Amino acid sequence: MVDFNDTSLYRQLFKREESIYHSSKGELLKPMPKVQILCGKNSGLPFDCLMTDIMSGCLSVDKICYGNCTAAEYWIKQGYDFGKKTLNAFNETNFRKSIQKLPPNQKWLRQGWMSDCSFTNESWNLTALISDILNEYGISLLIITKAYTMPSKKTLKTLAKNNAEIRTSVSAFDLPKEIDKRLRLLEDYRQYDGTSVPYVMTARY
Repeated sequence: MVDFNDTSLYRQLFKREESIYHSSKGELLKPMPKVQILCGKNSGLPFDCLMTDIMSGCLSVDKICYGNCTAAEYWIKQGYDFGKKTLNAFNETNFRKSIQKLPPNQKWLRQGWMSDCSFTNESWNLTALISDILNEYGISLLIITKAYTMPSKKTLKTLAKNNAEIRTSVSAFDLPKEIDKRLRLLEDYRQYDGTSVPYVMTARY
């Protein structure tokens, strides 16, 4: 039986990404770039269902999810340190312009496809503000998160009011304390009539 509290298991998973990091020819990796938060294909996103992540960058190489992150691999190869994350730039006027370029039938946007909005209180607050703006256009947020920090009650109330859905990623590789925290976020959100779903990450282990 596999013991998921055994840290040696996690070290094995990190080998691939550590090799990518050390293959950067010894160059000093740059902090992640700060980009403008927009949404939809007309604003440079791959799909109309996406908006720019609240944060640029995510976990450091030795902590990336299950030792296999395509986003980390991409940015490291571009010469950036994926772990030196930053809050992306938000201009409400420009963001509204990008909303107006979306197809009329695009009624939801995914937040959290190359990063996570839960790293700081500031990032959670910005997520709530954006949900307020999207709600004016009849658009709701679909948030994918691992609940690195817990949002305030005010943020949860705002997200629930705006029909945002929170999905917390869980896996058999997660430590018990990590799963407990993520499920607690789902339970807390339901207290405000928010829609919350455990998002199971799986594979052929």
